[in-house]
Formats: sequence, C-alpha cells, structure tokens
Amino acid sequence: MQIKRNKLGQFKQQKSFVDTYIITNRNMAVLAIAQALAFAVVYMSDTRSASAEVIAQPEVAEVIEEPAEQKPDPYCNPSTNPDVNYLINKYFTDCKEARTIWAIAQAESGGKQLAVNKNNRNGSWDCGYVQANTIHRKKGETFQQYCNRMHDLEENIKMAKHVKDIQGWTAWVTYNTNCYKAFMYEPVLNYSTCNK
Repeated sequence: MQIKRNKLGQFKQQKSFVDTYIITNRNMAVLAIAQALAFAVVYMSDTRSASAEVIAQPEVAEVIEEPAEQKPDPYCNPSTNPDVNYLINKYFTDCKEARTIWAIAQAESGGKQLAVNKNNRNGSWDCGYVQANTIHRKKGETFQQYCNRMHDLEENIKMAKHVKDIQGWTAWVTYNTNCYKAFMYEPVLNYSTCNK
C-alpha cells in the first residue's frame, strides 16, 4: 500500500491493484482455501479408513413400517364376538379344531353361554356354551355348582379342550349326528336327527 499527499497536502492511502483484489475478493479466497482444506481432510480420511479401525457410529433410529392390518381368518375366528374367538383359539390352537368346537357349540347350545340341558337319559346335565356334561365335575361339586362354573366362558371352553383330549369329538352328540357340520360349511348329514 502506498501513502501519497493529495493537492491539499493531506496524506492519502492508495491501494495497489493487488491490495484491492485481495480485499474485495477475500471472501472468495477464504472460501477457496476452506474448500481445499475440506477436500484434503476427506481425501486423507478416505485413504486411511481402509486400514483404520471401524469407529462405532451413533445409532440412528430406524424407521419401521407397520405391517398392514391383517383381518382374522373367518374360518378360524367364526364368532362375531372377538372374546369368544380369543378363548377358542387359546385352547384349540389348530384352526380346524377351533372351527369344530365353535360349530359344536352352535349345534349344542345355539352359542348360548348360560344354556343348561337337564334332559339326559342318565340324569346328568349339560352346561354352558359347549354343553359340558356334569360327569366331568370336581369331587364334591353339585350339578348346580358345576353348571355355575361352566357358565364362565373360559372355564367352559377349557373343559371342552379337556374332554376332547380324553374322549375325542365323539363326546358330543351333535358331532356323532353330524349336526355340527351345518356350521362347518359342509353339507349336513342326517339333519333330521339333530336336536333343536
């Protein structure tokens, strides 16, 4: 930078071409230097990363897409009551068995939780949703106490699982007469013998 006097004798600074260029373009120069340094750092880190240890990166929350809501299979979940479907599938995990016990319950009690049949030839009672017979009552339990317990839907379905495991499906009259098939999407055989 040169200092000269003007006509009035005052000192005046005159900038050379280089000074003017640097001052007016210093922002551009700083930017160019910063870019060059950044490029050098990136280049150096890329060449070293092949041999350097892998540094654990901070965990990034992964976006998980929720699966589309699946509707339950109507064959395995035949009831319009989701609580009934839940309990049937809890104890009868096979889809066909779940459908079969539901069909038997429809044929035996009309799907009524508090149903009671006292007209068996041997004097026993059938109680609840799947008409569990009083021959399965606990020691010392009266017919009425047993029926009261069987009016609890879960107790009744649990008892049905127990009976099925011991005696098979033939423990139910409506299975033997094929009346349950009206609810299995199969043709009903010997429908005239079904209990109404």
